[in-house]
Amino acid sequence: MTPDLIIVSFGTNECHGMGYDPQAHRRQLETVYDRLTEACPEAVIMLTTPPGDYLSRTTTQAVRRGSRTQRRRTSVRGANPMTAKCAEVIRTFGCEKGLAVWNLNAIAGGDRSASNWVAAKLMRPDRIHFTPEGYRLHGNLLGEAILSAYNSYLTAPATTN
Repeated sequence: MTPDLIIVSFGTNECHGMGYDPQAHRRQLETVYDRLTEACPEAVIMLTTPPGDYLSRTTTQAVRRGSRTQRRRTSVRGANPMTAKCAEVIRTFGCEKGLAVWNLNAIAGGDRSASNWVAAKLMRPDRIHFTPEGYRLHGNLLGEAILSAYNSYLTAPATTN
């Protein structure tokens, strides 16, 4: 028995950090896609993008105090700029392969997604992982998107070749 639909949802771990490599991620997508299409040639493949997260960056600054120099560490949290790049790699790859792509990054709020979801108690304070309620909402939104696309497919005018 083979699946009718395969949903590939990854990217958060790949792009969590300033060392994200879009070309390496693209190669990973190619490998996964090739393996899936070989194993399940009739299945529809759908890609999802990561929702967005925050990075903590620590900087060290030298501060002079009289004749002594001390190091001061500062932690800064902010939207992960790599998430949008990762989402674009996934979207572009999906378009090139004719795959369905669900852009959770855009749906969740882009650069503001982590802050918005934390404020709504849908994302944990780490601004990476959802709360149980957030995962339920994520699943419901994805289910609604699939159902909407299927209903559009059923009501679309037939095309002739």
